[in-house]
Amino acid sequence: DITFATIDDPEIDSFAAGGGFTGGSGGVGVGFSYKYIGGDPGNPSRDFEDYDPNHPSQHGKASANIGKALANVNASTVTSTGGSVSILAGTTPKIINATIAGGGGSTVGISGAVSINFIRSLVEGTVTGGSSITANNSVKVGASATPIMITIAGNVSVGGTAGLGAAVAVNDMQSKITAKVDGSMVKATTGDIIVDAAIGKAAVRPWLETDMRVDAQIWSFAVSGAGASTAAIAASGSLNWIRNTVEASISNVGNIDGSADEISAGGKVSVTASDASTLNALAGGFAVAITPGSVGIGAALAYNYLGGSPENSSNEDNNSVKASISNITGQLKAGSIEVKSSYTGSINNLTIGGAGAATVAIGGAVSINNIRNTSDAGITGSTGISTTSGNVAIQATDTSTIRALAGGVGIAVAPGGGVAAAVGVSVGTNNITNTTKAHIDSSSVTSAAGLSLTADAKQKIQVLTVGGAVAAAAGDGLAISAGGSGSGNKIDNDVLAYISNSGGAKEIKANNGSITITAKDESTIEAASGAIAVSVAAGSTVAAAASIGISAATNKVTNTVQAYIDASKVTATSGDVYLQAIENATIKALAMGGAVGVSAGGLGAATLSIAGAGSGNTITNTVQASIKGTSTVSTVTSGSVKLAASDTSTIVADSGGVAVSVAAGGVGAAGASFGASASENKITNTVQA
Repeated sequence: DITFATIDDPEIDSFAAGGGFTGGSGGVGVGFSYKYIGGDPGNPSRDFEDYDPNHPSQHGKASANIGKALANVNASTVTSTGGSVSILAGTTPKIINATIAGGGGSTVGISGAVSINFIRSLVEGTVTGGSSITANNSVKVGASATPIMITIAGNVSVGGTAGLGAAVAVNDMQSKITAKVDGSMVKATTGDIIVDAAIGKAAVRPWLETDMRVDAQIWSFAVSGAGASTAAIAASGSLNWIRNTVEASISNVGNIDGSADEISAGGKVSVTASDASTLNALAGGFAVAITPGSVGIGAALAYNYLGGSPENSSNEDNNSVKASISNITGQLKAGSIEVKSSYTGSINNLTIGGAGAATVAIGGAVSINNIRNTSDAGITGSTGISTTSGNVAIQATDTSTIRALAGGVGIAVAPGGGVAAAVGVSVGTNNITNTTKAHIDSSSVTSAAGLSLTADAKQKIQVLTVGGAVAAAAGDGLAISAGGSGSGNKIDNDVLAYISNSGGAKEIKANNGSITITAKDESTIEAASGAIAVSVAAGSTVAAAASIGISAATNKVTNTVQAYIDASKVTATSGDVYLQAIENATIKALAMGGAVGVSAGGLGAATLSIAGAGSGNTITNTVQASIKGTSTVSTVTSGSVKLAASDTSTIVADSGGVAVSVAAGGVGAAGASFGASASENKITNTVQA
């Protein structure tokens, strides 16, 4: 065997701590860390410039500072008469960091912890420049990356009068992974030609494996705590972003060898691209203030992106996973051909804000999660693509997943009377906006068996938001509590499988099997929101309690699912031509609101409780299977032409609001409670074949 392999295995392990504790008036502690693998700390650009490491004019560009692993055969001839040839590049960058801060003083304690982390990776396994690669067995061209960040930012602040604490974690990861055969000849006499680009699990990789067995690219923990007798404020924020470009391709191969096929394999030609990026994030802020008249505020924010931009919510730049055979005007022939792209990105997020105080307690949590991805598998601008015995399979899949829990809890207790007020609020917004497409465009492809194009999307959002508040006042007091939770969730996909612009001298043909074109979507949103508010007031004279609990959820699925043939000649010699577009979207929504108020006074008592819950759920899809644009579609010896479009979308929604008021007084008492729930559900789809 002949192997060209490049491996980059950088690692940063760091610990930063700051502390300030004093018996005097104030203590301040700060922990800060700033880490790069690839990139320029003085110019933390979020984008790769176009960069050719082999061209002198490109040297010195900012993008030259990124981490690189490059394996390239350029303008060369490589022959293995008895084995295989492999051109492999891989990287496993790792950042492991803990940043801790503490502050304490007899009057004021202040602390903050900030962790900022960047990984930039460029990985290329390539055959270029008119090279000729020949192997008796297989030829493998691979580029892979397994970047990992594990970061902890935490702080604790304690003050005799006031405690202030903040923790922030920022993790930014970007990879550009390319495996390609470009303008060159590759021949595997008895084996396979494999071109694979991957983040996560790769089909081919250098011999180095990462020694860290974790299932996520980012693990982020940001936790803040504060305690004081009068005022305590704790806040945490977690910002995490992964954006990748993963591409595997065979391209720009002309009639280089006039006597033989330019790309040939006795086995299969496999062009595959995959991205398994996963982001796990925890953000928590907890505050406690213990003396009468005290205030506690705990807040947490999580902001997570796979694709897109956290700096510009309208930015439509997607994560990209692409497998392609393009611009082949010579001959590409193999036993079978597969072109596959796969995206399995996921976000798992827990955000909690909690506060306790003797007078006012506010706990809040906000969770924002977005996935934008394009999964693209196709053959474009090519002629002379054929198999000798097996199938041609083009497949694009996407299983993006968001799982999020946000909770806000406030507890206020005034044991000596007076006012106790508690607020607990949580908000979640989750969006998946993806394109999944499998296609043949402006090409001629002949399969000795069958031919299939499949675009399959199975996105899922699972979210739980909870708001809770408890207020209690004893000794002629007023107790007020408010709990609120809500989430907005949306899936907006284009799922496309098609043959286009392949007519005239071009033709898509299966000689001994069927041609199937399938576009399928199974989007799922499962959203639950709950809010509970409890107020209790008791006094020897008068007491009053008020509680409000409200929860809401809005869920929307808007997809376009199309399987079509446009302006093309498609022939199945001994099988069917079958186009099908399938939609099976599901929304399951639960919204519950509860409020309980209890008051008791020697002379009088009053209680008011209000609870509400609601959800709005909409599915609006376009599902089409069609033949259009002067296409010619035929079966020769047997079989038929079939078109089918189906939609089995479902909405299941439940909501409830329960309010309870109890008032007791020696002279007079009054109690009022209001509970309401509402749900609006719409399915307005267009289904055509």
